[in-house]
Amino acid sequence: MFRIVQITDLHTGREGERPRDIDVRGNLANVLEAVRAENPDFLVVSGDLSFRDGDRDAYRYVRSLVEQFALPYAVIAGNHDISSHLAAEFSLTDHLHEGELYYARDVGPQGRMRLLFLDSAPGNMSDAQLEWLRAEVGMLNAAGRPATVFIHPPPLPCGCAFM
Repeated sequence: MFRIVQITDLHTGREGERPRDIDVRGNLANVLEAVRAENPDFLVVSGDLSFRDGDRDAYRYVRSLVEQFALPYAVIAGNHDISSHLAAEFSLTDHLHEGELYYARDVGPQGRMRLLFLDSAPGNMSDAQLEWLRAEVGMLNAAGRPATVFIHPPPLPCGCAFM
């Protein structure tokens, strides 16, 4: 069995900053320790890594914590992130497409499962990204391969006006 842990909406502030009087950095360190105890195979950090939109210091901090593990991981942007800044700080610039950060990773036994990471940070997805997704899903369906899609906000109406 291949186990993925997903964490989201970190909203990491700058060093010493306590957004809404919460020790977000301390909480994140605690969450990652709990993740480590579960011994997963893969970690996904699915958006809103930054409390302040696109704060590179927040990205560097998150990366420093995540990379303390010997655990493969992936990140995607959320609406509080700037995709190009996130890509730069996580060495993902080769996955930037006209400012959108989307990509795929093969994981699991023999790399059989494909993870698709989408970018909805600007509030929508470009036609190019949607075409890439169609092509990926078509290829996977033809090959009979499983996939999991990660996107930050719900892609469909969910009954929450804020979303």
